[in-house]
Amino acid sequence: MKVPFNEDETLAYIEGVEKVESSVSTFLGYRSKIYSIEKMAIAYKKPIDSTKNEVIFSTKSYQLFTGTLGGLFILGLTAGLLNSGNDNNTKILFFCFTILFAIILIHDLTNKKDNFKIEVSYDKLRIKDTEYTWSEINKIYYLDRPNTKRRRNFIVLALCNGVCDKVNVTNILGFTGSENKFAAYVEYFRKKETA
Repeated sequence: MKVPFNEDETLAYIEGVEKVESSVSTFLGYRSKIYSIEKMAIAYKKPIDSTKNEVIFSTKSYQLFTGTLGGLFILGLTAGLLNSGNDNNTKILFFCFTILFAIILIHDLTNKKDNFKIEVSYDKLRIKDTEYTWSEINKIYYLDRPNTKRRRNFIVLALCNGVCDKVNVTNILGFTGSENKFAAYVEYFRKKETA
């Protein structure tokens, strides 16, 4: 069932939910920002590759960066452990810290909740295992939530049935700075589908 779309009401709803979900950040002076995908697409200055039938955004660059940085850190700790002329207590502490860091790194890289693909094509937008046809989507917003620990980024889909789906895309778009590229391809494929 298609519900009439009112952008002001939708934005007010998203802002209301965001105030509740980020109340601590809001209390500390951080304010979430909501951007329209259409306006973000304008900021993308590179040409769109019109030969592509789909574009996939994934966590590969995030995983590569985190894995490389973590690997270098673990190597440094291991070298410090092996070369330290200190007593056994220091070596045990180095070893425990290295193991703890490796466990955290492996968890971060294999976390299925935050590591997934977004596929944008002529007929649909696929996020994780959920597919949305362009006719199901009224508007797409990009939500930037500053936080005390780490900035979070979300895509909010205002659907034709009146529901707003929000997906955390921090590891996919927020880390790589590719949110404008994502917006440009979404608008490109949406316009091709509706034309």
